[in-house]
Amino acid sequence: MKWQEEFLPKLKSEFQTTSRVLKAFPEDKSEFQPHEKSQTAKKVAWTLVIGPVAIRQALKNELTMPRNFPALPENWSNVVEGFEAESSNAIRTLEEATEEQLQGTVQYRTLTMSKREYLWFVLSDHIHHRGQLTVYLRMTGGKVPSIYGPSADEP
Repeated sequence: MKWQEEFLPKLKSEFQTTSRVLKAFPEDKSEFQPHEKSQTAKKVAWTLVIGPVAIRQALKNELTMPRNFPALPENWSNVVEGFEAESSNAIRTLEEATEEQLQGTVQYRTLTMSKREYLWFVLSDHIHHRGQLTVYLRMTGGKVPSIYGPSADEP
C-alpha cells in the first residue's frame, strides 16, 4: 500500500469537517477574541488555511524559514475561500506526489522530521486548531456541526 492511500482519506475527511466548521462560523464575529492573549477567530481560522499550504510546500520542497505563507485576508469569506482552494491544492499535490517527493526531511522551528512525519504533524495541528475554533463558535452563538459524532447542535 502506498503511504498516500493511508493518509489521504484521513486528510480529506478532516478537511471536509473543517469546511463545515468554517462555514458555520458567524462572519460578523470573526474578530472575536475570548482573552487578550488569545488569537482572534479569524487568525485561528487562517491557521487552518496555512496547514494545507505547508503540506503543499513541504512536498514541493518550497517550505522556507521564515515561512512564505499568504497574508491574513480582511474578511471571513476570504478565509473560507482560501481554505477551500488551499485544501484542494494540498490534496491534489499529495495525490500526485511521487515516492521521491515523499522522501527527505522538513525543518520546523528547531525540529527536523521526515516529510511523512511532518504531514501527520500538520494534520494533528489542524485538528487542534479546528477544535479551538469550535469553542469560539459556541461562544459566539454559532451552531457547532457534527465532527466525530453528534454535537448538541447537530445530533
